[in-house]
Amino acid sequence: MAAALGAQQARHGGARTALVLFGVAAAGALLAAVLVGSAAAERRSLDRSIEQLSPATRVVRVAWFGILAQAEPYAVLDRAARGSLQRILQRPSTGTVLFRESTIGGSFVALGAVDQLARWVRVTEGRLPRSCRPDRCEVIQLRGSGRAPRGFDVVGRGRLLTSALFGDAIPAERNELGRVQLAPSLQRTERYHQPSAPPLLLADGVRSLAALPTLESSYRSYGWVVTLEPGALTPQRVDGAVSAAGRARAFLQATSGGFELAAPVAELQTAADRAEIGARRLLLLGGQAAALLLAFAAFAATRLRRPAQEADRRLSLLGVSLWLRVTTAGTHAVWPPHARSLSPPARALRSVSRQGLPRWRGASAGSTPWRSL
Repeated sequence: MAAALGAQQARHGGARTALVLFGVAAAGALLAAVLVGSAAAERRSLDRSIEQLSPATRVVRVAWFGILAQAEPYAVLDRAARGSLQRILQRPSTGTVLFRESTIGGSFVALGAVDQLARWVRVTEGRLPRSCRPDRCEVIQLRGSGRAPRGFDVVGRGRLLTSALFGDAIPAERNELGRVQLAPSLQRTERYHQPSAPPLLLADGVRSLAALPTLESSYRSYGWVVTLEPGALTPQRVDGAVSAAGRARAFLQATSGGFELAAPVAELQTAADRAEIGARRLLLLGGQAAALLLAFAAFAATRLRRPAQEADRRLSLLGVSLWLRVTTAGTHAVWPPHARSLSPPARALRSVSRQGLPRWRGASAGSTPWRSL
């Protein structure tokens, strides 16, 4: 019966109760939406900042400089570098090698190699190189002109698609196009002050080129590169990636003195801070709106306080026990304003309530204080 009375009170005050419930629900939904939206906006801001970095900067690069005869085997260097980069970004790296411009096989050339060359070069003439053996090493020419060294066969011409692999050491296609867009007078000045570059030849596969006997004593630069694409890092992972880069640098230098690691640490931290500030601003605005909705719900709830207090006072004067009054108030608070029937638990509670209610002196068994309400 206590539950029935609480439901009856909820139906009578349905409009006000609905306003309170609507305000609380709207505030909760708004706060949840703001939390999700701020997280998405923070991640999108970080991705946009990473995308705006230059290709040569948007990489984590490990480099090794020296002569192969004075260093550890390439397999040891390769395993250490790739493992370190994998721990930073959890992505596979691309290996490169670039030999110093020198006379090789009777020709002055710049020689290098890239693992999976087809991903990084656009062929403009001929085809991509396939194999590199001591007797015949196929290469693709990226710049310059002249005779190829003995033992090397130029099978095509092309351009690099990005400067991420070698940085400024080898300009990418977009840099060459930018040079073409200069005024004719500036082009003539540039050609006048710069000597003609030697032919740049690239082979497919670092291990095969680095193992050639003719290059054993040549000074070289090994490289391992992981491009930092938008979406590769979340704002929560930036600090971890920066710390991992520091640990990887210490590990590599302990492995070999010729190792160096370069990563856009300052750029990532600045981008993460900028994204966090934007997310906090959005949270602040959303929190203010949610607070206004909760204040509205609290004001509407105050309009329900006096009728509830009057009903509880009448029940107390009629001798209703405390736990029944609490049941009535609780049902009033949680009962849907427009519900028309009692649920099975409420009907069971009503049947139990009837047995424990006090009776009026001289009244029949069916007469209870509830009927006076």
